Amino acid sequence: MSLARVSKQVRNLEQRLHQAPLLRTIPVILSDSKAKYLANTIDWSSHPDNKIFWWWKSGADTETQFTWLKDNLESKIQELSSQHFTIYIWLGTCDLTEKTGKFIKLRSSNNERVNYICETYKQIYKFLSDYPTIKVVFLELPYYSIYLWNLFQQHPEPEQFRVQDRLLECQIAEVNKFIRETNILLRVHSPDFGLDLLKVRKHHGRPPVYSNNYGLYIDGIHPHPYLARLWLIRILLRIVEDCQNKDLS
Repeated sequence: MSLARVSKQVRNLEQRLHQAPLLRTIPVILSDSKAKYLANTIDWSSHPDNKIFWWWKSGADTETQFTWLKDNLESKIQELSSQHFTIYIWLGTCDLTEKTGKFIKLRSSNNERVNYICETYKQIYKFLSDYPTIKVVFLELPYYSIYLWNLFQQHPEPEQFRVQDRLLECQIAEVNKFIRETNILLRVHSPDFGLDLLKVRKHHGRPPVYSNNYGLYIDGIHPHPYLARLWLIRILLRIVEDCQNKDLS
C-alpha cells in the first residue's frame, strides 16, 4: 500500500468512528514503543480516541510488561474505579530482536523466541483469567526490518542483515498465527496490520510478487504518522465492538 492510499483509507475509516456508541468497558493497550506512535495521532477531543488507556514502555519485552501487569493491575483497577476492562496485548517486537548500542539483530535463527513469546502469552491469559470482568485480546505484530533500522542508524555494513530480515518475517508470521488461533478461541479479533504494508508487483506472464512496503515506516520499525493513524483507527473499530458487553464471565 502506498502512502497516498493509506491517507485515503484514514479519511474513509474516520467516518465510521463518528457514529461510535458509548463504550461499556475500558479499553487498555499494553505495549512497547509501537503504542507511542499510535497515541501521538490521537484526537483527544474525540470519542472513542480519548477513551483508551495506554500502558506502554519503550523497549519493553513481553516478560517485562507481564511483570509490570502483575505488579500494577490491582492499583490500576483502583485508579480507574472499574473492574471492567478490555486489555489489548500488543507485545513481542522486542523479544524477537535485541539492541546492541544503536543497532539491532535477530535474537535467534530458529523458533526459540517465537515459542517463548507464545508461552508468555499463555501465562498472561492465565493470569488475567482470574479477573472474570476483564476481556483479553491479543494484537498481531506488524512486520519490521532489521536491515532498514540499521541502515537508518548508519551501520557500516547494513547489507548483512537482509538474511536476518527474511528469518524475522517468518518468525513474526508464526507469532501471528498463534495469535489468530488464540483469538478464535477467545472469540475476538485483531486487525491484520500486515495487509497495510503489502506491496504487489505484477509482471506479464509471471505470478505476482508480494513484499512489505517498509517505506511506510520512519526507520524500519516505527510507522509513519499516517500509517500510525490508520492502525489506531483499525484498533478503535475493534474497540467499538469489543467494549460493548459488560456481562463477562
